[in-house]
Amino acid sequence: MDRTVAEIEVELDELQESYLDAEDDMEQMQIERRFSRCLQEATDLDGIDRIAAGITITNWVRES
Repeated sequence: MDRTVAEIEVELDELQESYLDAEDDMEQMQIERRFSRCLQEATDLDGIDRIAAGITITNWVRES
């Protein structure tokens, strides 16, 4: 089942919140990897390369 960009953005929001609440570096690294995979999934859907644009888990903000 393919997800929409909106669904991926919800997960990105959740991952960012989890990252901020994470208690150790290993947990943060795992969350960052999942975040990067979600960014790539969104890029595959709409062609907007968020990674090349410098989007990271610490500066992610969903556009309204």
